[in-house]
Amino acid sequence: MTFDPQPIVPVHPRAWLTDAAVARLTLGAQGLYWRLLCHCWLQGARTYERQASDGSLPSDPKHLAVLAGLPVEALESIWPQVEPFFELRFGRYVHRTERELVLRAPLDLRVWGE
Repeated sequence: MTFDPQPIVPVHPRAWLTDAAVARLTLGAQGLYWRLLCHCWLQGARTYERQASDGSLPSDPKHLAVLAGLPVEALESIWPQVEPFFELRFGRYVHRTERELVLRAPLDLRVWGE
């Protein structure tokens, strides 16, 4: 059995529901944003085993569309709402808050006794 260093995503519903920037997103954009955050989290969990918590997303719209489960055209119509939540670094998109959670999670799990 393989140990998953990050079995859960810490979510704070009040923070999500009361964030003004998130509230301005359409429901479709919120869904895209959440789905991409989950992929960031999983990417961070996979790279953790290699001692690098990357948690980044590809910048190519075709690859993002695959992760989003959307046709490229649909992604491109929603992406302008979601893009401001990410930073382009070294050709990949990074979400600062999620990256901090990925880096901190193994310590949090030890505290919880997992």
